[in-house]
Amino acid sequence: MVGKTVNFLLSYPLTGIAFALAFALSIVLTDAARSSAGESGYSISSHEIEVRVDIKKRSIEGADTLTLVKTEKDAGPEVPLYLRAGSDVGRAEVEGAEARFSTARVVEENLLRVVVEVPEGSRSKEEFRIRLSYKMTFPAVETAREKIKRGISFVDDGVMGAEGAFLPASSRWYPQMEGDFSSFRLTVKTPPSYQSVSEGERIRGASIDGRAPEVWRTEHPLDGLDLVVGRYFVEKETHAGVEIYTYFYKKDRPLSRLYLDKSKEYLDLYSGLIGPYPFKKFAVVENFLPTGYGMPSFTLLGSSVLRLPFIPDTSLGHEMAHNWWGNSVFRDESSGNWTEAITTYTADYLYSKRQGKDREFRLQKLRGYKSYAGTSTLSLDEFNDSIDPSDRSVGYNKGLYVFKMLEDSVGEEAFWSALKEFYSKNAFRKASWKDLREAFEKASGKDLKWFFDEWVERGGGPRVSTA
Repeated sequence: MVGKTVNFLLSYPLTGIAFALAFALSIVLTDAARSSAGESGYSISSHEIEVRVDIKKRSIEGADTLTLVKTEKDAGPEVPLYLRAGSDVGRAEVEGAEARFSTARVVEENLLRVVVEVPEGSRSKEEFRIRLSYKMTFPAVETAREKIKRGISFVDDGVMGAEGAFLPASSRWYPQMEGDFSSFRLTVKTPPSYQSVSEGERIRGASIDGRAPEVWRTEHPLDGLDLVVGRYFVEKETHAGVEIYTYFYKKDRPLSRLYLDKSKEYLDLYSGLIGPYPFKKFAVVENFLPTGYGMPSFTLLGSSVLRLPFIPDTSLGHEMAHNWWGNSVFRDESSGNWTEAITTYTADYLYSKRQGKDREFRLQKLRGYKSYAGTSTLSLDEFNDSIDPSDRSVGYNKGLYVFKMLEDSVGEEAFWSALKEFYSKNAFRKASWKDLREAFEKASGKDLKWFFDEWVERGGGPRVSTA
């Protein structure tokens, strides 16, 4: 399955909650939604979403104005969109005029399929707008707490309660087509004393009494939008032209200074090593669930995670690095997930190397690979996202070693030059292991086909023999 990946923090040592944090969560849309763009001949280039959040009723109500772009010459007369099951669609408009639509539940996928009829006049255009008004409710926070395993919450649905709201893109809280990269403008009306957080730039903040809505805008297309709401104390500083925020609950407000300063350090580090930071903000956001998610331009850390003493020195930087790897250079799902390997190497391994503990770190990863994936035949270009320890040991541990061997093969200077080239060429595009190979070949002047054939496309690992 393909879709938007929300990255879990990778922390070490891998014990207790740190081990749980090392699991990835793949946020994906369903097979039904995945085919929507292909069956209609259109794609979504932008969303303009306006929603009102009602915490007491655990609901949102609003509308999304979507700009549709024709992708096929003979595009069909209908546009299928997908919302969460149980949504109530009140009205559909095409170019400002009321349009006919039908709805049907996709039972096996827990989706509502909304088919909007497109008048012939709009079908003749290369671009037109659909506005869909809707409302929906979400489960209580307690339902998510029931899914907590080993200290971490694995949630791909939206939840609401007095604590706030967590609405990932996978909860289909706005109309979607799978496979589209869209820009977003989000206007959020929250109850008094609540604040919202989403991807992109905050161009208007809420008033103290909550009566004025907040507005978020993405500068570049993304593959999904997440919405978080809570009773936050917001602190903000600007560093190197980037707005750095902390959204913390009252109890953890004293941690804000540490997280602001550490975020600045990582921003400087990766801007120098890879290229300019790709967004206008970076926010560290506290969550009422024990999560460790990384989204474009912010990271969502559960309260219990936020307070762990090693998080600012390890996992925070891992999630900052993901803003280059995976959240702005997107992975090409057809050729494997390279983002976790490269992030582990340029974050967790880099930190251990600077502390003189790189040998111990590599040994730990080798032991993990042998323990969990010693007999696995999964190759790196087959690794996607999995909470299975065997698959993860391939994607993270073996992937880490592939980049270590690459650096040994081409040299440190060519290695970092290749990563800069790879990022510059592929920012806000999908990229694959093939694109990485091309970047390393260009930087080193070497033919690396044999290397990628051996270590990326071939499963398993080396076997020591005395023969």
